[in-house]
Amino acid sequence: MKSWLGSFMVRPGRGAGWASGLVATVAVTTAATLSGCAFDGDFERGGAASACHGVIAGYYCVKPNDTLQSVAFAFGRTARDVAQWNSLEENAPLHAGQTLRMGPPDWRAWHDGASAQAQPSAGAVSASASSRFVWPVSGVIVREFGADGARGIEIAGHAGTPIRAAAPGRVVYAGDSIKAYGLMVIVKHENGYVTAYGNNRRLLVAEGDPVQQGASIAEMGARADGQALLQFEMREGGKPVDPLAHLPAGSGPLTQP
Repeated sequence: MKSWLGSFMVRPGRGAGWASGLVATVAVTTAATLSGCAFDGDFERGGAASACHGVIAGYYCVKPNDTLQSVAFAFGRTARDVAQWNSLEENAPLHAGQTLRMGPPDWRAWHDGASAQAQPSAGAVSASASSRFVWPVSGVIVREFGADGARGIEIAGHAGTPIRAAAPGRVVYAGDSIKAYGLMVIVKHENGYVTAYGNNRRLLVAEGDPVQQGASIAEMGARADGQALLQFEMREGGKPVDPLAHLPAGSGPLTQP
C-alpha cells in the first residue's frame, strides 16, 4: 500500500527528515537491551578501533572521531548523563579505544525513575514549543517518524539545497563517523533539545560553532541510488521525539495539486 506521505509536500521552511536510528558496534546482551543500552540490530559504526574487542554489555568502545555528544545521541542518552556515569566533564574529548559506561551503576532504578516521568504526547505539544523550531528544508516527506523504527523523518529534495538550523544553538558534532548518516551535523539547543541533520554532501559548520535559527549549516546530499534527501531527527532529554509535533503546523505538509 502506498504511504500517505507520498501525497504531501513541505513548503519552504518545512522540515528535513531522517531515517531509522544511529549506528554503533557495541557488545550487547539481554541485560543491556533491557537497560536501553543497545542499538537496533542493523546498526554499525565505521572506523572501528582495533582495541575495541570484548566490550562487556552496557559499555561502548570509543571509535575515531566520536564525541561525547554523538555517542550519547546514538544511545538515546544525554551527554550530561554519560559524562556523569563516567566521571567526565561534559565537554571532555574522547579517545579511540576508550570504554564508556552507557548506563548508571544502578540502571534499573534510573530506568524506572525515567519511565515514571510523564512524557507529553505529540498532540499535547504546546504552541510555544512548536514555535521554537523552523523547518530546515523544503521537499517531499518520504518517511515519517516511527515507520519501520525510524527515529526521525526524511524529506526528499535536490542535492545542494541549503540545510538550515531549526533553532539557535551550538554545533556539538560535525562529521561522518556514523556510516548510516554520512556527513551529519548535531546541534544542541536550549531546554534539553538536540537536532540532527544527516546525509549531507558538504558541511558548512564545525564542532563548537554557534548557529542562529535559519542559518545554513550544510548542503543536502544524495544517496547511492541518486535520491537526494535530508535525514532529520530531534531529541528531547535524549529521547527521540516526532519532529512533526515540534515544527510549525502553518508550514506543514500540503496535498499536491
